[in-house]
Amino acid sequence: MARVGRPLAILIIAAALAPGVARASGARVVAGVTVSPQPGTPDASPTTQISLLGAAPANILAVRARGARSGVHGGVLRAYSSGDGASFVPRRRFAQGEVVSVRVTTNIGGQRRHGFFRFRTGGHANIVLRPGPAPPSTIHGTHRYVSRPDLRPPAMQITARRAGRAPGDLFVSPVLAPGHDPPVRGQVGPTIFDDQGDLVWVSPSPRGLEAFNFRVQDYRGAPALTWWQGRLSFLGIGFGEDVIADSSYNIVARVRAGNGYHADLHEFTIDRRDSAWVTIYVPVLIHRRGRRVAVLDSIVQRIDIPTGLVMFEWHSLGHIPLSESHVKQPNGPQPWDPFHVNSIEVDQSGNLLLSNRNTWAVYKVSARTGGILWRLGGRRSSFRLSRHARFAWQHDAHQQADGAITLFDDEAAPRAGHESRGLTLRLSGRRARLVRSYINRRHLLAGSQGSMQLLPNGNALVGWGAKPYLSEYSADSRHLLFEARFPRGGESYRAYKFPWVGRPATAPALAARLRGGKLTAHASWNGATEVATWRVFAGPVPDALSPAAVAARTGFETAIELPGGSGPYVQVQALDAAGQVLGTSSTVKAK
Repeated sequence: MARVGRPLAILIIAAALAPGVARASGARVVAGVTVSPQPGTPDASPTTQISLLGAAPANILAVRARGARSGVHGGVLRAYSSGDGASFVPRRRFAQGEVVSVRVTTNIGGQRRHGFFRFRTGGHANIVLRPGPAPPSTIHGTHRYVSRPDLRPPAMQITARRAGRAPGDLFVSPVLAPGHDPPVRGQVGPTIFDDQGDLVWVSPSPRGLEAFNFRVQDYRGAPALTWWQGRLSFLGIGFGEDVIADSSYNIVARVRAGNGYHADLHEFTIDRRDSAWVTIYVPVLIHRRGRRVAVLDSIVQRIDIPTGLVMFEWHSLGHIPLSESHVKQPNGPQPWDPFHVNSIEVDQSGNLLLSNRNTWAVYKVSARTGGILWRLGGRRSSFRLSRHARFAWQHDAHQQADGAITLFDDEAAPRAGHESRGLTLRLSGRRARLVRSYINRRHLLAGSQGSMQLLPNGNALVGWGAKPYLSEYSADSRHLLFEARFPRGGESYRAYKFPWVGRPATAPALAARLRGGKLTAHASWNGATEVATWRVFAGPVPDALSPAAVAARTGFETAIELPGGSGPYVQVQALDAAGQVLGTSSTVKAK
């Protein structure tokens, strides 16, 4: 489903899987310190930092990096904002395809300690990935507003709405599904709807860019909006950055991948330490069965948001055997995508839960060593799955507080099962059994994307990915409580529901229309969630306005008819439920 408007020049890393490097033989890492690139990494970037996590920067006494061909590299030790480590940033690149030996000296607990490890960098060649069509911004069925003619978000159709729904608004990032070219102009970008289908907030994506994975996360102790923004390739991977905005919709941070990479669309999660975890896809050349094969390595990075330094980096290549993939190696020039990491979750102990779509497996990974602790599903599952617990091409895996695993089971593409579903699985010993499944009454089969969110009241919100629906189910999965449909041609990578309070830094918008002798004020405020009523002032001149009407807010835009003789100058105030003024518009003249 991915598209780009112009060719993307991609750095291809040549990964020589030398046995001594791939198995990290001879590594002796300082106790309590996590290093990246991890010992044995076969395809580190030539511009990589050397990350040392777990020791105070003052306790890192020396870092010596020596390339087998490029020699000793000087550099600067830069501390993480959290104070629990630092990155050694070399002053020059490592050579292509060389083994890098790193020696680290620390003073921990009053004891001088030495560590040693190796990794391999890659050779590189510039290639151009075949682009898809330019990102369209057209969807059938859009809202139009008199006060904000610049906004044309997709019009959600509510097909079910029953008692028992969890409170909150809906967070989606609509995009146009491939193959659609409707004539109605619309907009895509991060969008909040209420559960009546009315717009709360929209931020149209800049031309040529698309947004994915829009939701609420905690950042610096407060709720924040986060999303990915960038360009897509025909492989379904992204090249962009992640965005954090506060409750006033001001962008407070942009998170970029480190070590010369670009952040991918599939995941952006902020942990309890206010650091960011992102996915990255990098085409690499490996030697397999006597030939050179282009493979997409799925990489997980942890980024220190204030400094942009890489705190941790994990590569699927070198940890997951290619034999675990359910995707056949292509014969042509297209890179092989054997892993396809699409979700990251950090558990209470700091370990990672990763969903790899193309191995049909969820992995628990040690954030200390990078080793795989267990596999759920796939060709080498650590658990025996009951028949109804099996899944394929899954997305959005999470481990709940009670240990249960939730995920979206796509079952396509290519087709592996009858229909897509949300799943809750229980792990007991070395067995995994189905607890609940959430199935759409239309028996949808989503060939890509999708999400499964357990809500605070126990309900489940399922986003159907490539299918234009999102559904909320009761806690026992038996009752459909809410369903919304995107207009024709629309879809969203994930869908979420969160309580949200938005207080825009902008002023309310106002337009006044004089038609047939009647003056009507059209008031809106993009992103404001606390407006209960609108108070309208009108007068013959801009500086002589008097109260003319008060009206309850009705949806994103409220039309308020004013008494005869009012105007032609109009101004509105937005009031909360207690009658306090939240914001005041500029004064406009009726047209």
